[in-house]
Amino acid sequence: MANGKTVIVTGASQGIGAVIVRAFLERSYNVVATSRSILKAGYVPSANLALVEAWIGEAPTDEIVAKLHTSLGDVNAITTAVARNLGIAASFAEFFNRPSVTHEMQILSLRVRHGVKEDVLDLAARVPGVGRVRARSFARAGFFSPKSIAEAGVEELTLKTGMFPGVLEPIQAACLGILENSSPKKTEQRTVP
Repeated sequence: MANGKTVIVTGASQGIGAVIVRAFLERSYNVVATSRSILKAGYVPSANLALVEAWIGEAPTDEIVAKLHTSLGDVNAITTAVARNLGIAASFAEFFNRPSVTHEMQILSLRVRHGVKEDVLDLAARVPGVGRVRARSFARAGFFSPKSIAEAGVEELTLKTGMFPGVLEPIQAACLGILENSSPKKTEQRTVP
């Protein structure tokens, strides 16, 4: 049984890194092992990793719970912790001036927080009232951005998504608000006499 302590080991697939991982595992530590080729070392991904992969792969929540013998509370606790840790990793990458790593960690953190694939992240992360299920419904109907939802009529959205107008109207209003807030403001030009 784990002793409640967690260690992070980099370069864990071979050499001294692999020896350190084995030593900590033998002492019942939780080990976060990283490497460019971690699976080649024969490590088995944890149940938590399988949960996160299923979550960001948009597997239905009830399927995740049943398949991994967990609870909704565990799904929430694990994904919240992982999203937080990815946010911290993004901060470290930014501190060390690694913009591409920073960006990837930020995107992954948002995907874990919202439980979506990257193609619907903009909807799930920015539009109030749109979670993972509605974001995917919009995408299946061809709406991938707040702009595409804002520009469509409620009737079109209803026909293509199967959602009720009462659900769609506040979502569309939120999308219009996002567009208004993101467009450059026109400034008043004054002439000097």
